Amino acid sequence: MAKCHRVFVWLTLISVLLGCNGNPPNPSKNKLREKPLVVTTSYPLKYFADRIAGKKIDVTYPPEAIDGCLHVLDWQPSASAVLEMQKADRVITNGSGFERWLPLVPLRESSIVDTSEFIQSELLEIDGKPVHQHGPEGAKTKNALAFATWLNPELAISQAQVVKQTMINLMPSEGDYFEENFKRLKTDLENLNESLKQPATPIHNETWLAAQPIYQYLGQALQIPIRDLNWKNTDHIDNTRWAALDAAIAEQPAQRVLWDGEITDQAKRNFQTRDIDVLQFPTLMDPPVSGDYLSHMQDSIQRLRSPALK
Repeated sequence: MAKCHRVFVWLTLISVLLGCNGNPPNPSKNKLREKPLVVTTSYPLKYFADRIAGKKIDVTYPPEAIDGCLHVLDWQPSASAVLEMQKADRVITNGSGFERWLPLVPLRESSIVDTSEFIQSELLEIDGKPVHQHGPEGAKTKNALAFATWLNPELAISQAQVVKQTMINLMPSEGDYFEENFKRLKTDLENLNESLKQPATPIHNETWLAAQPIYQYLGQALQIPIRDLNWKNTDHIDNTRWAALDAAIAEQPAQRVLWDGEITDQAKRNFQTRDIDVLQFPTLMDPPVSGDYLSHMQDSIQRLRSPALK
């Protein structure tokens, strides 16, 4: 069975992970480390943390989270991954519903950092609608939250600020070093945001589709609506889905479709016969084979700036 569908054997985990007293291990009881240890739960957070921490703090991202998984959201941490998080000084999470497994894992509450804490008013539901705020308790929604916050550079800056403060809290003596690294990262993210705001063509007059329901925050950054086709599995697109697409564009024509990952030549031709340009825009949920978060975002934005098919 694929790693991303492994079932927790909690009777075993309780004895291995919690010990006799039923509490998550205290990192102070672990073997002393030369540097603090931070576990990040998404690739973009790993990139931000590496940029800010330099070599001062050990930053990890569970490699098994993407090894053999059809979808990183389906990942369930193994016993070794849970132990790694329990030993960490901090576990930096994306929040916004990304870590579906988190309530099932026994971690010290004080070790968990939610980088979406200060962007609650900007969060979106999976259908792209804003999350309603109700009183001091914060965001309330009956629908699932959209999670790919890092596709909006403005939100990514806010999340990176939380990462920076986490590093400073762990190593106050290196505060100036972390601040300087963050400033450079912030400049790069601001440049991404500026590029998004200045497309080569008037994209606000276009209608965009998204093959997979993960581009809500990109639409937020571009200030354009993006209609989801909800094709969660794009390896095989049957005739029913193409017929549904035809019905949708008959009602409202579309110029582009956003696509995460590889696309078959046949699927690309099927879109082109409908005068829809395929814009490959990796969501970076998984670490790229080459390059990094910044280079892939720059490349994707450059493709975005090219004129759509007419």
